[in-house]
Amino acid sequence: FPVLIELIRTYFPFGSGMGTFDPVFRMLEPDADLDRGFFNNAHNDLIELIITGGLPALALLAGFAAWLVAQLVAAIRSRGAIDAATVRGWIGLVVIALLLAASLFDYPLRTPLLSMIFTLACCWASAFGDTRHTGGRGIA
Repeated sequence: FPVLIELIRTYFPFGSGMGTFDPVFRMLEPDADLDRGFFNNAHNDLIELIITGGLPALALLAGFAAWLVAQLVAAIRSRGAIDAATVRGWIGLVVIALLLAASLFDYPLRTPLLSMIFTLACCWASAFGDTRHTGGRGIA
């Protein structure tokens, strides 16, 4: 973890470039950590995103976090509604939370299947802000 924080300090605000984690980590990897294995990813998607993408990636991440909080607030406000869209929305929020939690310790969103599931969950969660078919009242 200290090496990851040092990488953020080294490459912020522009980032090292998407896909460059492995070579830049090797430059700062402590000699005591060298062995036959290698550290090809940060095992924390969010930190790796900041290392490689810098401030632009952090801004996108902050925007996503703001959207997610807005969807959660809308979901809580719709607590009385029990319909298919509400259920899908809550399932989407739970799946997003689980995958983001897993991303703190590994990199599940780098696999195509889990990335697709994450995208589907975001689509489902976005239903809480959809006012097109509910007379302007959101999903409730």
